[in-house]
Amino acid sequence: MLNSARSLAEVFIRKGFGATRMDDLVAASGVPRATLYYHFRGKDAVLGWLMHSTIGHLEMAIKEATTEPGTARDRLDAVIRGVVQTVVEHPEACRVLIGNLEQAGQLSETVAELFPVFHVPVIAVLEEGAADGSLRSVGDPVATASALFGAVIIAALQALVVGAELEPEAMSDSLVNLLLGGLEPRP
Repeated sequence: MLNSARSLAEVFIRKGFGATRMDDLVAASGVPRATLYYHFRGKDAVLGWLMHSTIGHLEMAIKEATTEPGTARDRLDAVIRGVVQTVVEHPEACRVLIGNLEQAGQLSETVAELFPVFHVPVIAVLEEGAADGSLRSVGDPVATASALFGAVIIAALQALVVGAELEPEAMSDSLVNLLLGGLEPRP
């Protein structure tokens, strides 16, 4: 079933959640109808599984980044690069995650699942950075983590949605420069 994730995601991207039928998902998955229905009650369950799977990929990248040696700034840099790389490696699943949150009625559940995966470790890195001097102290770590997540995800997904070539290294460099360096002119 995991090998079918990309094909299943492409159906939702191409047809949209509302127009997608289980027959479309059966055809795309390459598995017998009974097998798909054994694992999923309907298209809502398939979409939920794709969303959960995407969040799992993000979780692995963020765990790896936040446990690297170095300063908190180094780890935050690695988080940004890890999220961009996850979008590059799983573009269809990421597009499904963002594009179908509301239609599946799973927005609150998905946001709740993302909080411990992204926000909690990033908030810890922000606090460690303030303590080790590699990052400045922020007034609202939750809002800061949300802003970081939004900036990175939207920048990467925008490239995918408009069909642009996503150069992960160049995009990561730009995002790190902006998010960790700021917009103020340097002397």
